[in-house]
Amino acid sequence: MPIRQTRIFVRSDEPLDDWAETLIGRVFRPLTSEFGKILDWFWFSRYFQEASDSGDCDISLVPDQYKQPLGSSEVPRHRSMRLRFNIGDPQSCSAFEHRASELINGGG
Repeated sequence: MPIRQTRIFVRSDEPLDDWAETLIGRVFRPLTSEFGKILDWFWFSRYFQEASDSGDCDISLVPDQYKQPLGSSEVPRHRSMRLRFNIGDPQSCSAFEHRASELINGGG
């Protein structure tokens, strides 16, 4: 099974100081705890970039409430985290991704 990735954007009205830690606690920790025995490996990284930066996604599909000026900046910016992981069994990978969607959508 190929290496998988999900990218999660954080709404602009979320607090600036602990947004990444909040996302880690609400999504990444439950996922890695629940699926720890089937994960070959995982890692995550956080990003705070100008809203025009798309990286590996179509940024035009990200709603505007995720791409507003933040802090003292007048330039629209977005915050996101990428979770990369490897799960050898396709059925287990599907279960992992389904649970990830539940946690992500449950948190807005």
